Amino acid sequence: MCHPHRTASTAIPPEPGTVARRRRPVVDLISSAMITSTAAVVSAQIVAGEIFVAIRRIVKYGDPVLGTPTRQVINIDDDIRTLVQDMVATMYAAPGVGLAANQVGVSLRVAVIDVTAGQEKGNLIVLINPQVIEQEGKQIEEEGCLSIPGFTEFLARPARAVIRALDLEGREFTLEGHELLARAFCHETDHLDGRLFIDRLGGIKRQMITKKVRKAADADEWSDVYP
Repeated sequence: MCHPHRTASTAIPPEPGTVARRRRPVVDLISSAMITSTAAVVSAQIVAGEIFVAIRRIVKYGDPVLGTPTRQVINIDDDIRTLVQDMVATMYAAPGVGLAANQVGVSLRVAVIDVTAGQEKGNLIVLINPQVIEQEGKQIEEEGCLSIPGFTEFLARPARAVIRALDLEGREFTLEGHELLARAFCHETDHLDGRLFIDRLGGIKRQMITKKVRKAADADEWSDVYP
C-alpha cells in the first residue's frame, strides 16, 4: 500500500525479480534473534553486525499472481523469516506503508505494515495468515498501491478493523486498527485474497481507472518505478 500522501517516485528461493541482496544495518530489519514484540508490533534492536537482505521486485498490475488468492503458511521457518526481512526492506525502499507477499511474487499469506513508512520506530507489524475478524464505521480517504504506481482514488473502508494473525514465533494475536491502520489491514488482506483496491471501485469510476491502469501497464510506463 502506498503512503496516502506520498507518491512512490531471498531464501524462498531467491525470486527472479530480486533486485539486489546487500548489507543493511540491522536496525532496519527483523530476524528471529532481533524481535522485541508486544502482540505483533515489532521493533528491531540495535546490535553489532549486519545481515543480508534483498530489495525484491514489486509485481505490477497485470501479473496473474496479484489476482490469485495466496496459500496459508504452514510452517514459520527461516525461509519465511527471510521473506519477511526482504519484504520489510522492499516496503521501506519504495516507500510504502504495507506490502503483501504476492506483491513480490510469493503466493503466501504474509504481509508487513508500517503506517509511518519507517519514519518512526516500533510501528512495524508482521502478519502471518491474517484475517480481518471485525470492522465497523466508515472512512473515505485516498488510497494507492505499490503495484499500481501513480494511481490513487478515494475509497470507502472501515474506520475500525480488528485483525487476527500469527507472529514470527507462531503465536496468535489480535490487533485493533483505526483510520490509516484499519485501511492498511483491509488493503493488505485484500491483496492476499487476490483483490486490488481498484476492484472495490464502483461503476464508471472503476471502468475509467482500470482503462488508464491497463494503458500504463501495456505501455511499460512502470519499468523504472522503484524495484
